Amino acid sequence: MTEEEEIKANAIFYEITPDRLKELSVKEINEIRMITNEVYDVYLGGINVVFVKGQPYKNLSELSNDYQKNDRIKVSRDFNNSRLFGRDCNLKFRAVHDYYHILLDEEFNYAGESSVYETQKTLYPEKYHKILYSEIVLQAAYFTYYNEFSNQKIVY
Repeated sequence: MTEEEEIKANAIFYEITPDRLKELSVKEINEIRMITNEVYDVYLGGINVVFVKGQPYKNLSELSNDYQKNDRIKVSRDFNNSRLFGRDCNLKFRAVHDYYHILLDEEFNYAGESSVYETQKTLYPEKYHKILYSEIVLQAAYFTYYNEFSNQKIVY
């Protein structure tokens, strides 16, 4: 399967599959949020993370330069409607995700998102990998294919 075919298949799967968030227990949701908060504190505790309106960077180069020159990462508050993470935790998840784009030198495209997912998922127990796949790879496929952000949901 080509990357283009994979993007299409994943985007359509994300679009037509019902949200499965209700299948997660409160304990599981709280665990994902706790891990996300801990990871944020460990990896980004000494970095100036600024949550902003709009998309702060056009590409990885702009993000990397801001981080290297200013010890800062700007993270978009746009489309911050995750019922899984809640608003604050979702922003922290995004910040860690963007930090991995810098560490791995991965662009903001489908291939880059998939690569960052492969590393970021290792911070969570395996039982949550499919959820992170939905949050990162499937949402990236949807955006790439339809050229718009989708409503956030958990599908697998």
